[in-house]
Amino acid sequence: MKTITFKIGGMHCSSCAVQNENSLKKINGVKDAVVNFGMNSATVTYDESRITKNELHEAVVKNGYKVLTEESMEHHKHETVQEMNQTKKRAAFALLLSVPVLILAMFGIILPWSFAGFELGVWIQAVISAFVILVLGWEFHRGMLVQAKRGNAGMDTLVSIGILAALVYSIWAMLSGNQLYFETGALITALILLGRYFEAKSRGQASQAIEKLLELGAKTARIVRDGREFDIPIEEVKVSDILLVKPGEKIPVDGKILKGAASVDESMLTGESMPAGKKTGDEVFAATLNLNGALQIEAVKVGNNTVLAQIINMVAEAQTKKAPIQKLADKISGVFVPIVLAIAAITFVGWWYFGGDITVGIINAVAVLVIACPCALGLATPTAIMVGTGIGARRGILIKNGESFERAKKINVVVFDKTGTLTEGKPRVTDIISVADGYSKDEILALAANIESLSEHPLANAVVQAAKEKQLVLKEVLDFQNLEGKGVRGRIENKDVLLGSMRLLEESGISAKQYEDKIRVLETEAKTVVGLAENKELVGIFAIADTLKSDAEETVATLKKSGVETIMI
Repeated sequence: MKTITFKIGGMHCSSCAVQNENSLKKINGVKDAVVNFGMNSATVTYDESRITKNELHEAVVKNGYKVLTEESMEHHKHETVQEMNQTKKRAAFALLLSVPVLILAMFGIILPWSFAGFELGVWIQAVISAFVILVLGWEFHRGMLVQAKRGNAGMDTLVSIGILAALVYSIWAMLSGNQLYFETGALITALILLGRYFEAKSRGQASQAIEKLLELGAKTARIVRDGREFDIPIEEVKVSDILLVKPGEKIPVDGKILKGAASVDESMLTGESMPAGKKTGDEVFAATLNLNGALQIEAVKVGNNTVLAQIINMVAEAQTKKAPIQKLADKISGVFVPIVLAIAAITFVGWWYFGGDITVGIINAVAVLVIACPCALGLATPTAIMVGTGIGARRGILIKNGESFERAKKINVVVFDKTGTLTEGKPRVTDIISVADGYSKDEILALAANIESLSEHPLANAVVQAAKEKQLVLKEVLDFQNLEGKGVRGRIENKDVLLGSMRLLEESGISAKQYEDKIRVLETEAKTVVGLAENKELVGIFAIADTLKSDAEETVATLKKSGVETIMI
């Protein structure tokens, strides 16, 4: 068995998706097929020995739709954007034109002019409504004709018949002197066009989320072959290739460090604001950022096997998979249109035959068609899943599948990761302790910021940012040295300055024993403690930590109030 996913162009509603899905499922050798209207995609599991990929494509093409290749995808994307903009313009124009028709009809306004035996207001309603329904609403009629040729009926069929019935009846009523319903057809056309625009916009936003995740990865890799370095496209990297990653560059693939040591920012993957220290033999992951130190790595996982690719696939899969309630909606919508048409016909005949009034029969039949037109049944669930997974991905929340949405209402415990979820995900200076006479906290901070201003480390950025907030003046640093994973040193006004971990200070012969209790308290509060020394004498201690998000407390309180237990990892 093999599973493939391909894009389908030309689907206008959920019944198009159901039609394609049923056609694929009927093919001998197909185990399962899922067509997602929101993602314009089909995912098919089939037996390669019994059927080819081309035969699957043919089944879709026979239904009157396009199978999009990688070459045609960009063109189709451009067409979709154009179509969305045109739908927006049509909807706005239709709404604008429908307003005078609505005002004339609802308020019974009679204009003092007449033409060919009919009052001018009636002509205005007739002409504008005909233009809105026949010209601006042409996509519905075209969809109905295409489906009718194949012996099918979809949402376009309901819309088209409903608005055409309202127009034809109103023209007949105009000629026979009965109640007009021009505004009904015009307004319904305008509102459904507006709904189509909102739906297309939502689908576009959902797919953008995946595109933004794809942008996280590196586009090229620096490969080392026969002692030479050169850049190649990321797609050409193979397992076991030797790659060089310089400071400030993204790691292109998942790999293992062969040579070098560095601090790597893995926040896009783990949410941890503090960089991870990496040395020879450690694993590194695609799209994480090398902050300092050159790394020579061996490619272990490339292409779709990297952790980033798996995250992207998970988001895409979640938007493709159907929730149980959506599968039920699809089954219903498959027979929904013919049933609605039958009910409309019965309604018309019933009112005409038993009520003796063809006008009431037409009005009620149109009402049945019109109420069914938007088909919330087929659109609401997939649209909710697309928008939900899209917004979630943009905010760092990965939703595995549609079923997760349904089960979410039963949640009674929420487990929070601390870093980047309840906290900002960015380190900030929380405590400054002066331990030497004649040094104020601001002087200690300025001294630390001087030397940290030449470092790219997140902890260094936190110190520099604290100094900037207090508008402290920074001085020139000479003989700057970055001690990987430990700290920094340099000369400021002929004084040796060292800033780094307490272990670095100890290795440099600088004692902090008398402040051990204070340091221990700060560390138990999940703060990173660094020491500042001048000419081999400890002058200050800094505590740096990830601070709480402004809305974290309110979020947890709201959940507790709702009866949801909260736990922090």
